[in-house]
Amino acid sequence: MNTPDPTDMNSTPDPADALKTTAILSVRFARPGARRKPKPGSVIVRGVDGDDPDADSASVSVDLLRAAEFSDIGAHDTATRAGLKAEALPAGKRIANGSYLLPIAAVERVYGFLARRKAERAELVDAFCRVYPSIVADAATRLQAAFEPRMFSGARVDEATGAVTVDPSGAEAVRELFTLDYDLEVSDREAGVRAASRSLSAEFVERELARARASGEAMLADIRDAMRLAFAGLIDKARESLRPATEGEGRKVFRVEHVERISAFLAAFADRNVAGDGELAGIIAQARAVIAGVDPGALADSRQRDPRVRLAAALDEVAATLAPILVPKRRITLEPAEVGAL
Repeated sequence: MNTPDPTDMNSTPDPADALKTTAILSVRFARPGARRKPKPGSVIVRGVDGDDPDADSASVSVDLLRAAEFSDIGAHDTATRAGLKAEALPAGKRIANGSYLLPIAAVERVYGFLARRKAERAELVDAFCRVYPSIVADAATRLQAAFEPRMFSGARVDEATGAVTVDPSGAEAVRELFTLDYDLEVSDREAGVRAASRSLSAEFVERELARARASGEAMLADIRDAMRLAFAGLIDKARESLRPATEGEGRKVFRVEHVERISAFLAAFADRNVAGDGELAGIIAQARAVIAGVDPGALADSRQRDPRVRLAAALDEVAATLAPILVPKRRITLEPAEVGAL
């Protein structure tokens, strides 16, 4: 196995070996759609000053599930995705939507996170199902002629009175539309090609192995560049918060959390450095020495200026060392604020 030496600035990891330290986590969120296209003729689109658009050219949808309980589930899913993104390696478009490339060391922690989030989500779904009949009744009132019982599980309209009711089984059927599932997949593409080699021509296998290796090398380069940019972002935010306010600027407030985020990045770096980035590893060691000498209490005390001045000077040196190895951001992003969020 060609294991890269993180202290060797010229070390180049073998993609197949590097990716064996990772796993792809596939996560699937599902919930019922909140909008539908109404039946023809139930909604008329009017133009300004009587200039009505052609009915076949105008597209209209109606809002079905207007409820805080439904919005809460969506917000919870968004926060869960943000937590997963914080733990995942920045592989960009080389990983399918809904999948996350994780360091092996993070897998059990992320599974624990997802188990907690799934339990919390189930409680939110329970709350939604309890008010589901009233949501359907509200939709009937709001949508008027555009209301269609078929759009709502278990909904019925009494032909005599026009009253809208929901069969008890309807809410339970809706509950089944809310799912959160996840499992691990193989991230070593070369291993997959070799496993199928007995059934494939030698020429095909050789070509696919070359493609897999090239793809692995590109992915590692993307991860390396994004990790560097993420760390630079953390350093720059801390430096900016330590810089004295210039004339015309309002009062600046230093937040110790800037230093805490750098510390979180440093603590997670060994597990996340699957690209074997020796250059960044050297700068990380420099930053560790800087942060090790920091007293958060002294930094938080606005009356003590010297600790902030010393830290600002030290971080300037880190930034200067980091600048030459930064590659302009392409399509790979890793938000500095999210690092170490779980």
